[in-house]
Parts: sequence; structure tokens; C-alpha cells
Amino acid sequence: MKKLIDSWFNENYDNVLDVTQLHIVRMGKNIDSVGLVSDAYVYVLGKNPAFKDDIERMTYGFIWRELVNWNSKTNRMSVFVEDEIPESLSYNENTDLLLNIDIENFKNTLDRFERIVWEVYYEKGKTRKRELAEHFNFDETSAFFCIRDLKTKFKEYVDTKKGI
Repeated sequence: MKKLIDSWFNENYDNVLDVTQLHIVRMGKNIDSVGLVSDAYVYVLGKNPAFKDDIERMTYGFIWRELVNWNSKTNRMSVFVEDEIPESLSYNENTDLLLNIDIENFKNTLDRFERIVWEVYYEKGKTRKRELAEHFNFDETSAFFCIRDLKTKFKEYVDTKKGI
């Protein structure tokens, strides 16, 4: 059976990797697609499917469940990855740059809605999606996307100030 699984993964690896990366990008996650496909391979090996069609179904099903379920191993690991300080913003050489970022100038680059959300997020310290959703009285998914967009804009702003 291992030969059948190996053969299927060898034939379809690029397609599985592309589909996985597409889902990761659409969901806005910070997950390594190669690692997720490797985990799917190990999962399918452990299940020992009887038919070639089962391999495909199990592989894509595993990847989807890992991305969607908030308590999956992949999502729990991605939380730790997102909480790490990126190398470009490490404490040793770039501390002065981070201290010299003009927050008011950054706020001027935001539109009115983003500025209001930034003030609640940054100044009032409501950094969790649930806290932000309760403050503005909207759903947590919208709060998540607001936070993600603000973080992305701030990182881009810092990168432009750094000259990257």
C-alpha cells in the first residue's frame, strides 16, 4: 500500500502543493505549505487507504481540516510563528528604527475607518479579535480581517521607512 501512496504523491505533489498554497493565501494564514503537505502524507500513510481515490480524498480532506479547524495542530503552530518577531524587526539592530517610527504619520496614511480601528487597537489595547468585535459590535471575522489589514499596512509602512 505504501507504494501506491508514494506513487500518488509523486504524481500529484505539485498540484497538491499549489492547491494548499492557494487555500493558505485565501485564508490569510502564515503556514508553510510544504510542511502541511508532508503532514498530509504522514496522515494518509497512517490511515492506510484501500483505493487510489481514497488517497486523494484523505489528502485534501486533511489539508482542509487543518486550515479550517481553529484547534488543529497546524493552526496552533501558526500562532507561535505569527507571534515571533520577524528577522527584519529584531531587537538588536533595528530597535532604534522602531523607536523612531512616527505613529501619527502612520495614522495619516490610513483612511477614516482604519484610523478609528487603529486607535482602538493600538491606543486602547484591544488587540484580540473578540475584544475588537465587542467594542465595535460586529462579528469576529470582520475584526480579524481589520487587525490583519492594519498589521499588514503597518509592516509595509515600517519597511518603507527602513528603506527595504
